[in-house]
Amino acid sequence: ASDVSASDPVRYRDLPTGPPAPTGDPLIDEVRAIKYELSARFVHDVERLGAHLKAVQKDIAQREPQRVIRQPGQKR
Repeated sequence: ASDVSASDPVRYRDLPTGPPAPTGDPLIDEVRAIKYELSARFVHDVERLGAHLKAVQKDIAQREPQRVIRQPGQKR
């Protein structure tokens, strides 16, 4: 949870205004384009993206528990 209100303009000041500018390095440009596209799917909201990734992780754990990578000290 965040202590910043959703209406707080500071929260949204770093939102991308468009796709990233080319750097001249095709690999970096491709990675940045993919990152931008993924971010755009979640309206550039890290909390929405995080919630989605947690749901995907939970779904994988239920369907294919053998694929789950646990951190040291985590209970099974």
